[in-house]
Amino acid sequence: MGTILDQKLGKTNQFIVLTTHDTISSADFISTMEEANVSILLIGDEIHGMGSSKRLAGLQENYRYRLGLSATPQRYLDEEGTNELMSYFGGIVYSFDLARAINEINPATNQSYLAPYEYHPIFVELSNEDMDEYILLSGKIAILRNKSNKTATDIKRLDSYIVKSQDIINNSSSKFPAFRNLIKQLYNDKQLSHTLVYCAPRQIDTAQDIIRQQGNIIQHRFTNTENARTKESRYHGMTEREFLLTNFDKGVYHLLVAIRCLDEGVDVPSTRTAILLASSGNPKEYIQRRGRVLRRAPDKDKAVIYDISALPNRFSGEYSHEAVKELVEKELKRVTIFAKDAMNCAFVFEKVHEIEQKYELNQGE
Repeated sequence: MGTILDQKLGKTNQFIVLTTHDTISSADFISTMEEANVSILLIGDEIHGMGSSKRLAGLQENYRYRLGLSATPQRYLDEEGTNELMSYFGGIVYSFDLARAINEINPATNQSYLAPYEYHPIFVELSNEDMDEYILLSGKIAILRNKSNKTATDIKRLDSYIVKSQDIINNSSSKFPAFRNLIKQLYNDKQLSHTLVYCAPRQIDTAQDIIRQQGNIIQHRFTNTENARTKESRYHGMTEREFLLTNFDKGVYHLLVAIRCLDEGVDVPSTRTAILLASSGNPKEYIQRRGRVLRRAPDKDKAVIYDISALPNRFSGEYSHEAVKELVEKELKRVTIFAKDAMNCAFVFEKVHEIEQKYELNQGE
């Protein structure tokens, strides 16, 4: 790195390096930075992404000053990685939570830092086929979880079953009628402009077909296949992603149908409505998605989030009661987090209470 050489020769004593999580943890980068005979301030953005075993190598001790930034510093199902990050950065030293960002006035704009929002969970029931498959997987998961002295194969198989069970919930066909009704309602009410639809990979084609069938709605998918680097003349000197986001901001595209790519790192403040057709159990995913829609924009007084959740349709089978409760609790955990800071929180908590009673949760507590 030429800048390091300049520093050694006394040509400069201050410089800034912008890099990625992968590059900072590479052997070449680590070796180069070890040669810098200066005090280094490391600013890590989205540091939850730096907690994997490979990327932790990039958190070198020669970075004397350290600042980690994240809306979701706790790594999902990775206590070891979380502890390593907390130890390296010195724990959480300052927090600016969502409730404060929604309610506290920014003196520079005379508005709250984030827009207030309405939250509307839409509950549907799994189909019989999905329910049967979920119960079968839940039984296998229960057996492996209760097994002592698990082998590496057991752990790998358990992880696979958990992913498959979440896929059943995410991809349930029972969500599509509710999605169709919601698109129709928003279209008729002229509220489809600046809408993001988050879905799973297996849902995107059907979701786009449903949108096309409704009427004159201009939409585009936003996935990792849309080019983020090459600027082309047909996109007026922008990358494909820049072109899509610019025209979404202008209202040329009414909807963007996204898979993961809008979870973090992409700012789309003009978004007024978000539809969650699929959500994993990972809080990082759904908290980051909520953040995308709450950014301030001109003439944006609030945001609206619709969350389509699939719940069990019955109790049956040897492991079903605990499996059903676990599924409902997992879905309601996300709903509760979203509802807590919503404008209509009281209404949502009433619905949550009704579902808890239906599925016999919190009995005897």
